[in-house]
Amino acid sequence: MRKGLYLLAALLLIAVIFTGCSKPAKQTGTLTLTFSIPQGTSEYPHFPLLETDRALSRDVGQRPIPSGTRYIDLAVYNETTNWSYETEISVNSGQTTASALVTNIPVGSGYTVEVIPANEYYVAIAMGRADDIVVTSGTNTSVTLTVNKFQINALSYPTTVPAYSLMDVSLSLYSPVSLYSFNIDHCCAVLTDNPTDLDNANGYGLFFDENYIPNFPSNSWVDLDFQDIAPDVAGTWYLYGVGLGYIQPVTDSYYDLVFAFDTFPTIEVTPVDTGGISIIIN
Repeated sequence: MRKGLYLLAALLLIAVIFTGCSKPAKQTGTLTLTFSIPQGTSEYPHFPLLETDRALSRDVGQRPIPSGTRYIDLAVYNETTNWSYETEISVNSGQTTASALVTNIPVGSGYTVEVIPANEYYVAIAMGRADDIVVTSGTNTSVTLTVNKFQINALSYPTTVPAYSLMDVSLSLYSPVSLYSFNIDHCCAVLTDNPTDLDNANGYGLFFDENYIPNFPSNSWVDLDFQDIAPDVAGTWYLYGVGLGYIQPVTDSYYDLVFAFDTFPTIEVTPVDTGGISIIIN
């Protein structure tokens, strides 16, 4: 009888312990995301190194979505907690706004939303971001942002340069969002010999020293000086733009962010006289 009472007491104690130690339900919230896709004068998105039409609307720096359905990459992440969520949003021709609903986000602060209209090769010429978002339990938080284009200006470049000689190109880059150097694995100015047929063109890169890649503050111009060797093939080359290798925080998704010229600066690469030995026999 006494053993039975001890056993019953032990079982009750175990039940109390497990009940007291059970974890409360994880608190989550919801984000309703709305972003604008301003219209431009040509299709959006057309991508450097893959497409040829780069006419842009100067006043808004955007392109409309072409006919049919396209997908835009959406990421929500938190660098403090290392939480992330990625998806694709379907958009159609003429659509000027898009929206998405992200549920089951852990309650907390410091969330970031990024919208990147990349192609199948993860090349993008535009981006949108909203930072410091707070997610609260049981509520729906609204976030609005705009997708804007990366921009570029040529400060100085040689119009003529001998093949395989040192050349200096100075460019100014404008990013609509902050890009930090520790999330950039390369920075390269791109030359091509045929900007109207990129699939059959030759390309050449002038690389910026990765140890000195700067931060790119949002809505600011940053000047870069590329000092590298000119192409070893003589002819007319066109300065296409600059590509940044962007590693998205937390998700580790990789994108080539391209700052493309509307009109390509021209650089003539001249042949180098290699010299020779003349032997004259009398």
